[in-house]
Amino acid sequence: MKPTPLQRAERVHEDLPKAVDWFLQKRGVSWKAVETGDAWNSDQLPFPSLDRLIEYLIYSDPVFFVETLFCEKDGEGIEPWRLWEYQRLSMRIPGHTVHECGAEVGKSREIAGLAVWMMTTGRGQGMRGDVLISAALDGHLDPLYEDIKWQLESNRWLSDKVNWGESRVKPYKKLRWKNGNNLHFRQAGHDGRALRSLHINLGIFGDEWAKVPTAEAHGNLISRAKPPCWLRLYSTPDDRRDTPFATLCRRTTSIDPLVGPSASRRWDQAVRIPWPKPLMPPPYWTADREAFYVEQYSGRETNAYQQNVMGRQGDPTEGVFPWPVVRRVIRYLPEFLSLRLVMDQETQQISAETNRLSRGYRVDARAGDEDFGGREVEPPLTSGGRETFESGSWDPEATIRANLPKYPGHLVCGIDVGGSLNEPTEIWIGKILGSSVHWVARVSLVAFEYPPQAKLIRAIDRWLEPTHGWGIDATGVGLTLGQLLTDHDQGEPLDLAQYVLNRKVPDLDLQTGEPRLDSHDNPILVPLLELSTRMLELRIQKGETVLPYDPDLMLEFQGLTAKETSFGFRKFRGRDHIITALRTGLLRLADMGQGTSSPPMEVHIPENAGRSLSSRLDF
Repeated sequence: MKPTPLQRAERVHEDLPKAVDWFLQKRGVSWKAVETGDAWNSDQLPFPSLDRLIEYLIYSDPVFFVETLFCEKDGEGIEPWRLWEYQRLSMRIPGHTVHECGAEVGKSREIAGLAVWMMTTGRGQGMRGDVLISAALDGHLDPLYEDIKWQLESNRWLSDKVNWGESRVKPYKKLRWKNGNNLHFRQAGHDGRALRSLHINLGIFGDEWAKVPTAEAHGNLISRAKPPCWLRLYSTPDDRRDTPFATLCRRTTSIDPLVGPSASRRWDQAVRIPWPKPLMPPPYWTADREAFYVEQYSGRETNAYQQNVMGRQGDPTEGVFPWPVVRRVIRYLPEFLSLRLVMDQETQQISAETNRLSRGYRVDARAGDEDFGGREVEPPLTSGGRETFESGSWDPEATIRANLPKYPGHLVCGIDVGGSLNEPTEIWIGKILGSSVHWVARVSLVAFEYPPQAKLIRAIDRWLEPTHGWGIDATGVGLTLGQLLTDHDQGEPLDLAQYVLNRKVPDLDLQTGEPRLDSHDNPILVPLLELSTRMLELRIQKGETVLPYDPDLMLEFQGLTAKETSFGFRKFRGRDHIITALRTGLLRLADMGQGTSSPPMEVHIPENAGRSLSSRLDF
């Protein structure tokens, strides 16, 4: 006669004897004292019997709980759950986590198991409260609801814990336990309106959270959490870099999925747990399975392989700069320095923070990808210190001289102006070495108005004296800053070329510098943004530029996408403040005859700039 699910659930878990031994040893209790009954109901062993001790261990540990009470749906539904080692470690990590996963690696099992454990045992502590499972679509929530409901109905003991009469499916699915705890299933949608009014203190789970597109929906989920709620987000990445999930993955410290976090971590310190398919045991991951996925996804570098197998974002669809190509020019530049200046508009205080590249960081993969191999992952940047100034007494000249080193040789500078106080103004400084440009310094200005930006840029100019001058994106707001920098009343004008990147100019053959003509021998016109991007692409392809592994730079290069228009040029999408600063710097070099072409793009040409080319076209 085959055992029923209830009889199967009552089997003793094979690891429970070891757990009992460990529990007794930690409290200095011998088995003899257990057998004679002298240890029971004492400070050492506050349980009336061995059965109650085993029950306590099952209640307090989510792995024991699900592997004792849950059964497989496949076959006859009597085989107990057995988690893989990386799942066991993850389920035993308390607090906030972000799971960046390959496809079908066990996300749903962890969510279902932890949710039922929290509801039944109050996180092993008898707590009262609610649990929330959310996702962008009902299609993600329905399988979880059905799996949990099936487990509850397949075990008589668990089924008796549920108040089925007060559970419901409309307007939102909810399972209510007899202890008063509620398990909510809510769709986040585009704005998270369905999440409002909930107050969750046990656990919040976000499934396929990369598909939640907006900060509003994400914020509504986060605001539902009451201390000491655990927030746990799971997803297979997609190629979007601007979603809340992608941002969390970049900002959260990663751990080795087979080792776990440090013992000093607090429950409210989130960790990122990568779950690639190679963690799975045979037959789910073997050499044959790996070869199968490589063939099906057309190689290891494709988006499909990186996302579904390795649990990484991969290159974006319609990406402009493929990572395998860009990676060759991203290096450790010992002289690189990043200076970030932030103005607090309310207190009128300025914070200045410097960072250098970490010598031990390895650029083997995309930003955020790990290659653990038993080593600790070193961050790409090392902090060089932070200072705070009162804006009224701030001396830009002193700040630059104290933080930015002198770079010998020939320099060129590029500027992208932030369109609002929330967007940074990026200043990048390139060192010219033969036909190559090494980008050796970055200055970021956040929440600065244009006059103090102009003062700081003039201070940089006086300190570094760039021989090849400056280029600036004069599209829109950039024109305002450009006028301040070239205004005689504000001081000595900068050697500055202002480029209107949305203006159409004759397309050029970047190898010869000759204009490209159509079938009627008329010049082909393209936006300057397109032409300058091609210049950057060509330099990267030829190895004639060297980029530092600044995390923001790598993120922009990996995230920039483009769609070809009916006019034959591309429309770019994505964050590109750093890329535009590099564009303007390279345009300035090309304008001075230091590049592969010499396009006539100046709005303003300073007198006596010593250019090899001033203008070849009347606009």
